[in-house]
Amino acid sequence: MIKKITLLLFFLKISFVSFAQKSRVFKEDFIVETQRFYPSDYELFRPVIFGMGINQNNLFIYDYSQHNLYALEKKDSQSYNVRSVGEGKGSGPKEFRNPSDMCITDEKIIISDTDLARISIWDIKSKVLIKSFKTKRFIPYRLTCYGDKIIVYNNSGTKDGNYLVYKNDGILIKGIKDNTLSNDGFLDSGSITADSSFIYFGSEGKPEIKKYNYLNDESVVVRYTIEKSEEKNKVNISKSDEEIRTKRDSEFKYQTRDIGLFQDYLVVFHSGRKDGHGNILDFYDKETLKYNFSVKLKHLFSNIEIQKDKLLINAYDFERQEREFYIFKMNKE
Repeated sequence: MIKKITLLLFFLKISFVSFAQKSRVFKEDFIVETQRFYPSDYELFRPVIFGMGINQNNLFIYDYSQHNLYALEKKDSQSYNVRSVGEGKGSGPKEFRNPSDMCITDEKIIISDTDLARISIWDIKSKVLIKSFKTKRFIPYRLTCYGDKIIVYNNSGTKDGNYLVYKNDGILIKGIKDNTLSNDGFLDSGSITADSSFIYFGSEGKPEIKKYNYLNDESVVVRYTIEKSEEKNKVNISKSDEEIRTKRDSEFKYQTRDIGLFQDYLVVFHSGRKDGHGNILDFYDKETLKYNFSVKLKHLFSNIEIQKDKLLINAYDFERQEREFYIFKMNKE
């Protein structure tokens, strides 16, 4: 028994750091809007999952109204040509049942499907399916990728861990167990992103950012609080069945909806609204996970995607009562 405990502690070295941020410090003109469009103009009415190509000239949207994946290839500065990538709803090799996340490298589009417990990999140029593989006894909920590695996350996990790191060919490299997860039945879907060494996790229901070195198994858990609540002028937005409803920590005013990486920053999108939307991005030092500054946008949005210096947001137009996408350029410092 003592030997098992010793091995477990060696496998995952954990350190806790706490930061209290009483108020946000805002930067102006850090993010500049460059483009906007309505997915409905391309007959995409429920654009729940989306991604941006590395070259930033094409977008990929999984539309729940048509149960299929589409590529939006740039036609000019403000419009796209639309091309279907998959073959719709089903369990066949090129079909989808219930995709939950997407990540994009310079060569591939990678999608997780929770109902099929499957990861599918598509060529970004030809839009041809390269291969699919099953995550055995593991539901691939959140997904991120970097280089030739694919990382999937699920709170409930398996004996291999809560994070599974695969090669692009579907070979499991390693699993990482998160021993900080509570045993109270709370399923923290959260959001993940990664760079060459670290996996970053933003809790959806607790005041935590986590960072794992998937090369040497060390992890850092940061507990943060922002005391000022911004749940004012609430507007009800209908939520799709695919959006997850979780019970948040009683002390956590901000639901982490998405995260991304830009230069030396971990970008975290929090929302204190019951509809899961917000308009503030918080920038943390990706090495220390200490809060630096915030940026406030004029649009309410629910999710983000970052590629290099471009930010893509899934926003909501209250007048038209539908989704709209905005692309911004983030200024380099």
